[in-house]
Amino acid sequence: MSVLQKRIVLDCAPVVAFKVFTYDMAKWWPMDTHSISAGNGKLPANLIVERKEDGRILEIDNTGKAHLWGHFQIYQAPFRVLIAWHVNELPSKSTYIDVVFGMETNGKTVTALTHSGWDIFGDQEEQKRSDYDSGWDYVLGECYKNACQAASKEPMPVIESKVNTLKRRKKFGRPNNGSVTDTVQLVH
Repeated sequence: MSVLQKRIVLDCAPVVAFKVFTYDMAKWWPMDTHSISAGNGKLPANLIVERKEDGRILEIDNTGKAHLWGHFQIYQAPFRVLIAWHVNELPSKSTYIDVVFGMETNGKTVTALTHSGWDIFGDQEEQKRSDYDSGWDYVLGECYKNACQAASKEPMPVIESKVNTLKRRKKFGRPNNGSVTDTVQLVH
């Protein structure tokens, strides 16, 4: 079966779109309807997003139990994330969510989401893909988009970029103590 693709155009900088998606996920994700706890008629206590490669996305239910939704296979701030996604499934049943944040020539930001790997579900492949198709329309197309619109009115976020850190090291050398202590503000 084909991949599922969603594309939304936003009136904010790509760095803002990335920040909202990763740093603010617990604020915009519709936990009351799209969570493991919601499936049990309850609200979760928290959503934890470990913003790094191999970082986990964890729902904490109202009893304190952690439920692993997935983990970042690629985390390239502020350009792209690839998530092995397995909400309510074993990690061996992961699908893959690839999200790219870019700018169009008209100055608008595009968040492009590609959700693949549906064949892991065998006979349930078509139903799972269909459920996520409508789910992403709401989660990405409404909840995330509204959060980006609200965030575009706030000051520009500061996000450290591994790419820019490596470029600075190459150009200026490593700091004497071997660590990078400054943060780069990315403006696109």
